[in-house]
Amino acid sequence: MKCPICESKSQVLDSRPEKKGIRRNRECKECLTRFTTHETLVIRSMDKHLIQKYHEKEEGCI
Repeated sequence: MKCPICESKSQVLDSRPEKKGIRRNRECKECLTRFTTHETLVIRSMDKHLIQKYHEKEEGCI
């Protein structure tokens, strides 16, 4: 990921799971700016069987 200040590459310092994705603490290699990104997974298509299993898991049926 690029730094929002100088647009050079950044390095991941720490990753933590959240309810809707992952939070990553990053540091720019050039200007040493630290910033946080919030990343979420977007699924464009999913098998009907997997959707059913996911909903069963959330409801506690499995």
